[in-house]
Amino acid sequence: MKKKDEKEQIVQDLHKKFTKARLAVLAEYAGLQVEALREIRNKLRGVGGEFKVIKNTLAKRAISGTSLSSIGDYFQGPIAIIIGYDDPVVAAKVLKEIADREEKLKIKIGVLEGQTLDRQGLRTVAGLPSRERLRADLVQRLHSPMANLVGGLKGIIRKFVFVLDGVREIKEKEMGKENRHGEGQGRV
Repeated sequence: MKKKDEKEQIVQDLHKKFTKARLAVLAEYAGLQVEALREIRNKLRGVGGEFKVIKNTLAKRAISGTSLSSIGDYFQGPIAIIIGYDDPVVAAKVLKEIADREEKLKIKIGVLEGQTLDRQGLRTVAGLPSRERLRADLVQRLHSPMANLVGGLKGIIRKFVFVLDGVREIKEKEMGKENRHGEGQGRV
């Protein structure tokens, strides 16, 4: 009886994880060295993801009622599931980098925020800029017109000051001429 309760708890925990997942990828991992698995886990953990090896029967029960239910048929053989909770693009980039290097890690299928993606779709996602990069680009694009406006206004004000300074110099010269003319008339 205890074994059944443990399995039910595992299914519930997995169901919660699958519900929170923004990205989930199924991959074959047979033949990967322990060190490679450790590296994958550490890299994914660093970007808000995880690499789990679970029994297919438990995984199939856990995906019920989640966005991953469409990939249930792919839980066959030794399968690992890669889950991304935060920025799905960053997790996809890490996974692509590792899969390109480790030929024994074979990506089968994935789900990105409810959309089922094949290998090529996942590669496309991995090629997108991260959320942080997009935010930085947005801030720069919003900042650029304001900086140009400020620079333009500075230039106009600077030119206006130069014009006023020129007018002042001309007035001072005219005043100086009038004073000299006025001084000469006062004497006889």
